[in-house]
Amino acid sequence: MKKALIPTALAMAIGLTFGSLALAAGAGSGAGSGAGSGGAGIGSMAQSAEMFESRAQVQAQVKTQDRLLTQTRDQLKIQDQLLTRTGDQLRTQDRLLTQIRFQLKAKDTLKTQTRDQLQDEEKIYLQTIDQLKAQDQVLLKTRDILKDQELIQLKTKDQLHVK
Repeated sequence: MKKALIPTALAMAIGLTFGSLALAAGAGSGAGSGAGSGGAGIGSMAQSAEMFESRAQVQAQVKTQDRLLTQTRDQLKIQDQLLTRTGDQLRTQDRLLTQIRFQLKAKDTLKTQTRDQLQDEEKIYLQTIDQLKAQDQVLLKTRDILKDQELIQLKTKDQLHVK
């Protein structure tokens, strides 16, 4: 509203100035002709004021549009910077995700290797237990054989003493 009032007020001030000059010029040439000149001056003054006012409005609109275009350009620059930063962040996140994937694969490989090693160790442990059981059976048989031999020796000794 203020923008429209300022050009209108300025146009009125210019119009009054031109009107006063035209009236003064008309008064100098005589009363009858002064009134005619004053009338013509007021008519052309009104047209000049309207042209000035419309020109001022167009200039004001152009300035406003220019300001809006500048603001739009600035906003586009900011958005472009933000998009660039977002793209950089996405690339960084993609690299981090790739590294995490590799780390997870490495951990999975280690888990698999550890599981395999534990299974191998379990097999070895079970084999060792089986071997120890077999050795225990051999020792038990050996003990039984030794007991039998001892009994035989005792009988032989008794038989040798008896004769």
